[in-house]
Amino acid sequence: MLLGLAALKLFFLDVCLWGSWTGGNIFPIVFAALPNGFAIAQLLPTNDTTLIVMLVGISSGIGLLGNIWLESSSVSYTHLRAHETSAHL
Repeated sequence: MLLGLAALKLFFLDVCLWGSWTGGNIFPIVFAALPNGFAIAQLLPTNDTTLIVMLVGISSGIGLLGNIWLESSSVSYTHLRAHETSAHL
C-alpha cells in the first residue's frame, strides 16, 4: 500500500507540473521517497528500521531528483528530526 501511495504521489506531481502549476518537485519527491523506505523496512522486520528507511528514501530520492546533495540532506534532516521527536515521547 505504501508503494502505491508513493507512486500515486509521483503521478499527481507529474500531472501538476504538466498542467503548469507553480511549485517545485523537491518536497513531493521527499514525501514519495520516505514511504518507499517504510515499505521496504516492513519487508525486513529484523533489521534496523531507521537505517533502512533512510537508505531507501535517500537512494530513491537521488534517483528521482538526480541531485545527491539536495536529496540526501533533506531526507536525512526530515527523518532524523522525526526520530528525535518520537524518542522523546
